[in-house]
Amino acid sequence: MKISILVISNNELIASQKNDSLSLLTSTLHKNGFEVESLQYIKADYNTILSQITTQLETNKNIILAVENLLEASFITKKALNNIFNDQLVTNEYAQNNIDNFFKTNNIPPTKEGITESYFPSKARCITNQYGIMQGCLIEEEDKRIIMMPLEQMQLKKMFVTAVLPYLLEVADKLGKTYVFKTFGLTQRELLSSLKELRKNKHKINIICNEKLLDGEVIIENNPRVKQENTDNLVMSVYNKLSPYIYAESDYSLAERLKDLLALNKLNFCTAEEVTGGKVASTFLQSFPLAEQYLYEGYIVTKANAKNKILGVNKETISLCSYSSEVAYQMAVGALEKSGCDYVVSTTGCLNEASQDYGKCNICVGNTQGIHVYKHTFFGERMEIISKITNAAFFHLIKKIRQNDSLLLKNTI
Repeated sequence: MKISILVISNNELIASQKNDSLSLLTSTLHKNGFEVESLQYIKADYNTILSQITTQLETNKNIILAVENLLEASFITKKALNNIFNDQLVTNEYAQNNIDNFFKTNNIPPTKEGITESYFPSKARCITNQYGIMQGCLIEEEDKRIIMMPLEQMQLKKMFVTAVLPYLLEVADKLGKTYVFKTFGLTQRELLSSLKELRKNKHKINIICNEKLLDGEVIIENNPRVKQENTDNLVMSVYNKLSPYIYAESDYSLAERLKDLLALNKLNFCTAEEVTGGKVASTFLQSFPLAEQYLYEGYIVTKANAKNKILGVNKETISLCSYSSEVAYQMAVGALEKSGCDYVVSTTGCLNEASQDYGKCNICVGNTQGIHVYKHTFFGERMEIISKITNAAFFHLIKKIRQNDSLLLKNTI
């Protein structure tokens, strides 16, 4: 988050000398992740203040005004803000109470200047200053934020640390907040089409859709000008629209999401691969350290003899079609029995470009309670199809573990 600082003072030396108040302000902002885009010194003149703030708002909507400790400078600055926000000056009760308490605490009789200092633009919120008459103020309108504080070091420090910094951190968090849904099975065009009406939302909340190898990402960017309730409603609508395809509600990969579910439920799995040639197992094992805690065994069986000898697939079944759903099912059963794992994933398919079955595949996912065969047809180059099958295998196992063994809404992707 970028912030501009305008120092309002008639002291011409202030710009050429080190100022402890400003050093404190800029260093604290930097330490908390804010970028001080500019630091300017301007005279305590109404027209100059009005012009400089207006100009600054064209490039940066977040401004801190550090005003020299002269009540006249404070008053004309608030008059300028009043003009910028098309507002009117009124007595701010909080400011008046703070000023009255300051006079009483320090046993000082009230002054005319003190009464004038309680005048604020009606849209402004008071930032309490217990150590002086000059009170701070905050005006927030749409995407504009202007904060005004006295330049005196102790007063600025107390006000900034106790009130201004927490506010800025909250705003920065809200500005940077995004909602992410990870999906599988839809192209970018299909994601955009599914969310077409929601992307036209009247609140102008931005919805971004990305996709690679059918592994999709929907990002909902938070708009700080929109009520949280409206944002939450939109997020829920997106979820309801895409729920059959969603495998994670944060920025996870398919393999990472699978690992977390396995770890959470203290489960493991094995693989039996034909068409993917070990890519399901290798992708999982390479995604994070200690992946072998969850993937116990992996079988690569591309030939008929291997399918029969290692996993017990029926020879007659293989002879009818070596990559059929029946073969995939028997591979899964054999791997599950042989390994003793909690879950199994098996893959078969055709990557012969001369065949009319090119791109067709079968993915089995299940456990001793039941194994389901998922049939897909994927398009693309050989390696692209293998990657899509691998992603689909992860997706279906995630769904199975989550006790949501529903099919994708379509078989051809």
